[in-house]
Amino acid sequence: MKSFKIFTAALICILVTLLCACGQSNINPGGTAGTDGSSSTPAATFIGFDDSDYNTSYTSQAAEIVFSQSGVSAEGSGVSVEGNTAVITNDGEYIVSGQSQDGRLIVDAEDCSVHIIFNGLTLECATSAPVYIKQADKTIITLNEGTKNYITDCESYIYDDAQEEEPNAAVFSKDDLTINGLGYLEVTARFNNGIGSKDILKITGGVIKVEAADDGIVGRDCLAIDGGEIEVAASGDGLKSTNDEDSEKGNIIITSGSITINAEKDGVQAVNSLLVSGGKHTVTSGGGSGSSSNYSSSWDSQDSQKGLKAQNDLSISGGIFNIDSADDALHSNGTLTVSGGDITVSTGDDGVHADDALTISNGNINVLASYEGLEGLNVFINGGHIIIHAEDDGINSAGGSDSGGMRPGDGFSFRGDSTASDISITNGYIYVEASGDGLDSNGSIYMSGGTLLVSGPTDGGNGAIDYESAFELNGGVLAAAGSSAMAMNVSKAAGQGAVMVIFDQTYSAGETIALTDRDGNPIVVFKPEKSFNSIVVSSPQMQEGETYLVYAGGQADTDSFGFASDNYTPGELVYEITLSQLVMNAGSVSSGMQPVGGMPGGGDMRPGGMGR
Repeated sequence: MKSFKIFTAALICILVTLLCACGQSNINPGGTAGTDGSSSTPAATFIGFDDSDYNTSYTSQAAEIVFSQSGVSAEGSGVSVEGNTAVITNDGEYIVSGQSQDGRLIVDAEDCSVHIIFNGLTLECATSAPVYIKQADKTIITLNEGTKNYITDCESYIYDDAQEEEPNAAVFSKDDLTINGLGYLEVTARFNNGIGSKDILKITGGVIKVEAADDGIVGRDCLAIDGGEIEVAASGDGLKSTNDEDSEKGNIIITSGSITINAEKDGVQAVNSLLVSGGKHTVTSGGGSGSSSNYSSSWDSQDSQKGLKAQNDLSISGGIFNIDSADDALHSNGTLTVSGGDITVSTGDDGVHADDALTISNGNINVLASYEGLEGLNVFINGGHIIIHAEDDGINSAGGSDSGGMRPGDGFSFRGDSTASDISITNGYIYVEASGDGLDSNGSIYMSGGTLLVSGPTDGGNGAIDYESAFELNGGVLAAAGSSAMAMNVSKAAGQGAVMVIFDQTYSAGETIALTDRDGNPIVVFKPEKSFNSIVVSSPQMQEGETYLVYAGGQADTDSFGFASDNYTPGELVYEITLSQLVMNAGSVSSGMQPVGGMPGGGDMRPGGMGR
């Protein structure tokens, strides 16, 4: 039953990814994403896990291979011994133990199913890969419970296949390989990669520690992980899938397990699709967010230092993540979808980046530090709890020729049929603290639901809201506070009011601003994290023809991001505003500055204290 459940979960994850990857390059007014059915993302295929991938048992008829400093001995059929090398040549079970400073275990069993049990093995090799699966239909390595096993290679190989330069990993398989069990395996790869398979590599159990001169764990066609405790320290990439010759391969699928990665380059890299539905993962890449990076967007760049990276599609539907990366924390050269999970990131560049559509429908995303928080050709937010701290823009749909917020090496592939670059918000709780634009759309912004809070910027060269074409509001709660110099209001609203207030003074960070009805009942209460002299407020409670009060100061029971909608004790009355139309501006306009978006306020706005 377990194999069926895992296969079903993987299949569902893939189907969800394919649905989310369908073309969403057009957005209809009101924030509804268009679906034209086009997609440039190849299908990610995976055959699933079967019972053998979890089988750790073996019979008393299993052959035994014992390494020692004087050589290697074998009892049972299916094994030949050549000096310090044991060669498995047939189907069956093989218990391997002992210690050798210069030995090899080779599997040369065409079309055979081989089950190897590591039972306290310490194996080093002075010329090549200590464990080399030359040919087999499938090989399973079980780490026997209670045992510790160590595999160490050398700094220079004499290749078994010089033309292909193979093997190139301390544990290397040319065919399918599964690692399972409850034991411990430590792989020290001084030459190149730690564990590698040219076909499918699966890990379903064991405590596995890999230290590699280049990449940690590589499954060329597919790397699939459903369990185990994995720790990787790599001078190259941590986890990797590399088959770029078949559009259905080159995938990484993670359904459970605990993974810790410290990689000088990318933490996890899939040349096609990267799908994660569970597990607990800690990833440090390029030395972390405090390190300098070349911010490279080139797929094959040797300088890429991203956390999780996919060429075509990155999809997260579950799992716990803590990512600290010099470059983007989550990156896709195609589409990126988050439909679940608990994701915490610190990065020297983008928190979450997609060259094509970025879609978030559920989950928790906490961007502790970034250059830009969320960035995609189009950004769709349909749910979730999203917290963003950004040096530049908080949420950016970066299309057209605009280069604002982009660092050297950043780029967009423009895979969609439309060059429209929009932000759509239909649901979710979103908090943005930005030094650049809070929301920056090189097309339009559409909002029809959710709660959007923006704190910042404080400088006059950016605004809490910035868009090229329009901001169409059809629902949700909005509070965006920042500098008035480049402030923009909603351009069009349907069914609820929106007002941009320009204050005649600058309020300090943490000052409460409240919009109430004419009786003082709170509608939107916000304590911006940064100083501000303008705010845009909208709520479904705001209706045309009604009168609203704007207060500064007072007492409020706000959440940790400064938001509240009740339990407010008023402070100083600043403005009394009657919405003669759904979108209005109110307050003073400095010489040479004209707020963009909406209509200027005036006759229906009264300074505080004047009454009606």
